[in-house]
Amino acid sequence: MHKGCFPTLGNESWVGSERLKNFNVRQDGSIKIRMLISAAVALVVVSICAQEDSRRGVKEVLNDLRVADFWFYENFDDGLKEAAKSNRPLLVTIRCVPCKACAGMDKQVVNPTDPELLELMKRFVCVRIVQVYGLDLSLFQYDMNMSWAAFFLNADKSVYGRYGTRAAQRNEAAITVSGFKKALRGALDLHQNYLSDPALVQDSIRAKLNQETPWSTPESIRPIQRTMRWGKPLGLLTGKESTSCIHCHFVPAGKMMSLMSQGSPITDSMLWSFPLPETVGLMLDPAEKAMVQKVRHDSPAGRSGFRIGDRILFMDGQAILSIADVQWVLHGAEDSDRVEVRIHRSGLQSDLILDLPSGWRRKGRFDDRASSWDFFKVKILGIGQMTSLPLQKRKFLGLGENRMALRIDKLTPSWGGMNGDARKVGLKELDIIVEVDGRIDIGNFSELLAYLVQEKKSGDQLNLTVLRKDRQLDVELPLNWEKRIQALRSP
Repeated sequence: MHKGCFPTLGNESWVGSERLKNFNVRQDGSIKIRMLISAAVALVVVSICAQEDSRRGVKEVLNDLRVADFWFYENFDDGLKEAAKSNRPLLVTIRCVPCKACAGMDKQVVNPTDPELLELMKRFVCVRIVQVYGLDLSLFQYDMNMSWAAFFLNADKSVYGRYGTRAAQRNEAAITVSGFKKALRGALDLHQNYLSDPALVQDSIRAKLNQETPWSTPESIRPIQRTMRWGKPLGLLTGKESTSCIHCHFVPAGKMMSLMSQGSPITDSMLWSFPLPETVGLMLDPAEKAMVQKVRHDSPAGRSGFRIGDRILFMDGQAILSIADVQWVLHGAEDSDRVEVRIHRSGLQSDLILDLPSGWRRKGRFDDRASSWDFFKVKILGIGQMTSLPLQKRKFLGLGENRMALRIDKLTPSWGGMNGDARKVGLKELDIIVEVDGRIDIGNFSELLAYLVQEKKSGDQLNLTVLRKDRQLDVELPLNWEKRIQALRSP
């Protein structure tokens, strides 16, 4: 037990106190009550000390030691209490410490050396979460295919905004300290207005939590419950155990596996979740909150009148603090939808309508996400990576401009109980798939994976036409995923 953790009554230890000898029989009841109270206090303090030991142990296991002392480390509940007590907003970061992606940004935030950033963060109650076991999925709704994310909250759990984008997994320049500081200032402004008159901001933040979920925590998702890694079930990461951590990307994969096991449909909004702004033709400046850097003219954004330099203030009535907030609005949009957007342009505010046509999500991709490896590639198909051939290569092979031509770049490994069916039927890397079940209109790997889970079922067969060097082959690939999708990793 740590120094200072042992309970006392007044200035004396309750154990072995000489004063007990002076009490007479009539005071026995009082003594017992005081002893029971002291024992209860002792248990509480021991529990607190044990939690502190566990958090310290997690830091050591993860080598997450350079954390500024103002963070509530793995302690969201106490952070909430402090926010309510001090009337400050919460800054909650969720970080997968071992991941290399976003390590630079995390380093600058977890122990800030930028004076301006430090002063801004001191106006928040800062909470650092380094594992998703026990995470409240009804509150922390975000793209879990990234290794660093931030939330701005009120103590009543109202969400002011989010920060962090999946694009930073490939290029960390997609998140910046400059953009983060602007998002922090925006959250502080919303917080002050919320404290002054909640009605002023309720409409602009109410929809920032509008997605119902049947799962309360990651560990409540059935395939995650059944998953074993290195012979051990997934669970709470402690100072004594580093192999049981639930990875963030297990959550979206586990959700879809659970739905498929129940026979529920997998929709485009689940597959192409949290679309990047580029999907609708917008490239936003990562050094700003949400300022248009480029517009693709032949896109929904281009046709809706967006221009370079536009600052997005509101989308669908929601205050926009970051690119992540834009993704949240797009995530909730329908397949064919009209999204109201308020912008600031040349000193004036004006309104635009972003028209989203049917199938707009499919302009993006999901095959590059970590959850796709867990779910589709390991469990469903057995192919790890495919590339849609460029036009010049298609012409060389005598294929039409819009004809399907997907090259197998990588098959899944044969170890670890992964799906090896593609290997078993003779598919090889560099094979080019030009037809699937008679269809030649499947344009990319994401569309192929979507076809499998939306239109096929376990026990079906996939009929492929494959080009291999100078030969054309017909390949029959059995689809046997019913048992595989019961857990993310096999025992």
